[in-house]
Amino acid sequence: MAVELLAELAAHDPSWDLIVLNDPPPQWVSPTAASVVQVYMGEELVVPLRAQDDNLADDVNITGVDLPQNAVMSDLVKDNAVQINTVDRTFSWIPSERSGGSMGEFCFRTSDLLHPPEDAREGSDVCFQYRVPKCLYRVRQDQVSSTP
Repeated sequence: MAVELLAELAAHDPSWDLIVLNDPPPQWVSPTAASVVQVYMGEELVVPLRAQDDNLADDVNITGVDLPQNAVMSDLVKDNAVQINTVDRTFSWIPSERSGGSMGEFCFRTSDLLHPPEDAREGSDVCFQYRVPKCLYRVRQDQVSSTP
């Protein structure tokens, strides 16, 4: 509505120049698409997620798409140390002892006010495949008993 009003004003006053710029959606910095990760049962998979947007006024978000129940997404952190609108999140997941032999895909979506998550566009999603080998379980330090 505001753009239409400005266009009408510009049409009546030739001293106005109205330039409307396209606001592209945020872009992924990491992870890279099409990567394959092998993770063992009991081992924690940690994936740093980073997206950026050229528009400094946009509120950029990163969400997981159809993640498993025990997956964890950290809080969103805005990186103010760079000259571009950059946000970070961390995804973590520990495959259960029953997930050996499974393969799948983790997908994440980046969005902003003009490009909400339900309006997924090309480049707004990034996915990577995971593979959990059969019969291989990694014991974490917190699972080791110190008593003989």
